[in-house]
Amino acid sequence: MNAQYIEGFLFAGLLSLLAFLIGQFIVGAIERTVEKQGRIDQLRATLVRRAKFETALEARRNRLSREIREGETEIRNLTRRKQALERRIGETRNAVDQPVRSIGEEIMGNSCFVAVVTNKYAVDLKNNPDARPGPIDRSWADPQIIEIWSADLAGAKAVLEKRYPLSQGFLVTRIGQESTKSAKANASQSAALAG
Repeated sequence: MNAQYIEGFLFAGLLSLLAFLIGQFIVGAIERTVEKQGRIDQLRATLVRRAKFETALEARRNRLSREIREGETEIRNLTRRKQALERRIGETRNAVDQPVRSIGEEIMGNSCFVAVVTNKYAVDLKNNPDARPGPIDRSWADPQIIEIWSADLAGAKAVLEKRYPLSQGFLVTRIGQESTKSAKANASQSAALAG
């Protein structure tokens, strides 16, 4: 009985080997037939072309992504710059609304000196709203523009110190011979920095 099993196994093994060899022969014959038709070479060439095309598309996608990121960064920078400019425009508009105080007379030989003055007591009152109000108007917490008509800078300083004395808390932050318009812009920038 064992002999029959062994013969059966050997016969099954030989049949399997024969089926495998026949399958290999058929597959090889089909491959040779397809290669003889030349379609495989065409398909290989097509695959190579498509691989190059895919690489070029990937490089283009990366380049466009980089350009989009750079554009978004530029938009953010321009938006920040626009906001800063709008803030400066608002400050300038506020500065234009400020009154300009004038000391002296505009006569021949006198020059116009522009001073920017604040009051430290008004600044303290602005920073501490619970404090008891003093005799100084709260508007003096912000820089005030004063035009002084005088023959020279020393005379302008003397007139300014007499009219707005340091003992009453007045502080001259800038004095010089400049236009009122530029003094207003500088005062608004000083107020923005202080505020």
